[in-house]
Amino acid sequence: MPVSDLHPQYENKQYELRQLTDTLDGASSVKRSGSLYLPIPAAMYAASGKQPASGISTDNNEFKNGQQNVVSNAPWDHNIPAYSAYVQRARFPEITNLIHRGLVGIGTKQDCVIELPTQIDYLESNATRDGKTLEELFAYLVDQVLSKGRVELLVDIDATNGRCVLVPYIADSFINYRISEVNDREQFELGVFQYEKNTGEDEFSHDTETAHFVVRNKARDPENEGQMISVYNTQKYTNETADGNASVPLLRGNPLSFVPLTVINTNGLGIGHWVCPLTGVSDIAISIYQKDADMSNSEFLTCNPMLFVYGIDEDEAPTAIGSAVAYSTTNEQAKAEYVEPKGTSLSHMEKRIAALFDEAIQYGVSIIGKTPNSAEAADTVKMRQAGNSATIRTIIQAVANGLEEALQHCYMWETNTIDKSEEIQVNPNLELSEMSLTPQEQTALLQSFLNNAISHDTYLKRLQEGGIDLAGETVEGEQDLIINKVPVFNDEANDDADGGSPDDNENSSDGDN
Repeated sequence: MPVSDLHPQYENKQYELRQLTDTLDGASSVKRSGSLYLPIPAAMYAASGKQPASGISTDNNEFKNGQQNVVSNAPWDHNIPAYSAYVQRARFPEITNLIHRGLVGIGTKQDCVIELPTQIDYLESNATRDGKTLEELFAYLVDQVLSKGRVELLVDIDATNGRCVLVPYIADSFINYRISEVNDREQFELGVFQYEKNTGEDEFSHDTETAHFVVRNKARDPENEGQMISVYNTQKYTNETADGNASVPLLRGNPLSFVPLTVINTNGLGIGHWVCPLTGVSDIAISIYQKDADMSNSEFLTCNPMLFVYGIDEDEAPTAIGSAVAYSTTNEQAKAEYVEPKGTSLSHMEKRIAALFDEAIQYGVSIIGKTPNSAEAADTVKMRQAGNSATIRTIIQAVANGLEEALQHCYMWETNTIDKSEEIQVNPNLELSEMSLTPQEQTALLQSFLNNAISHDTYLKRLQEGGIDLAGETVEGEQDLIINKVPVFNDEANDDADGGSPDDNENSSDGDN
């Protein structure tokens, strides 16, 4: 098979990945995709004299180069004028990107604690080819898993300094893979990454061609051509043709016997489980876009009054209307009037769009892992969350485990050993500030505590979960501060002030105290 052959799992995800990419990019990408997301109404085809295309199509015109042609570069430009106007009037909601950015902010607000042995401590400040620190790489990995449900992390050799470097790949590029079991553990036999290679002949060109990067753990034994050996090797392809022979990456002369590739998904490591957390939000965004297009088009067609003229010959009919134009006729039966739209036929669409916005919020809340303050039942949210089987905490933990495994691969290669290091630790902060309490909610929470409906520990914990920073940092630390800061009152002074005895104070209720 050609190097561009797709794994069935990836092939099944192609449309979903394209939709997530476009909805995260925003309105321009969605509208530029034409009928991929917004089918062309049959009446517009009929009026244009064109035949409907079979299957999914993107019927946009070829965009002209140069900024002077701004109109033909517009996302809604199309060879059917009515459809072009239809797309232009439609509004695409940016909820996918908004919820994505919010979740990434929650997941990366607190830094994780990363501990490294001296052999690979250089990765802490320079972990990737573009100079990301390990903290920045961690945040990038969380971002990718939230957006596409998967991210790949490969250990490679930096040609500039001969050290290990971590290379992240987006889910869209990892098109094919094979795995095998070694000692009851899955290992990669093959991985294929697809990307666009720049082929421009000058510095201003952006021409590209499709290229592939292949990683394997099998190679022909140079001493015995008929035998295969287990050794990590890589090979590049351009337009289906290999760019030379496979090469074996060496670190200080040492190869690896396995592919140092880690796949991180929403629930852990491996390629078996692939769920994109934001697909539900993306689907809703597309549905709102389609309904808004229909509603906006209906408003355009029905909300402009139309002049009807009765009882006059065609050659007497007015050819212009306006406040400065007057017409008269000798025909006593002639009549002119405006026909205006009546009824509330579009109100149900407005309600449906509002309901879809609420549903999108529920998806975001279910990923956070909290029950929303809405009409949706808690059991419904739990069922949806169980269906996704991923929350922001499971994603953060999965990313931490994946980064730790990749760092172990670096250590094993640096030390030329098969033993892992106990010094490598990636501990994420899972105590997340997931939402902000409104003043009303803070008041209600305080009232519950004062009415002995919840304990003091629960009160402090809910404040912390609601985004209220505690000076003690943790509930236990806050309790210590409270105990150590209790003011000491003079009993005699209290007696004088209250006009009573210590016995009276001891017998008073907690509320009076």
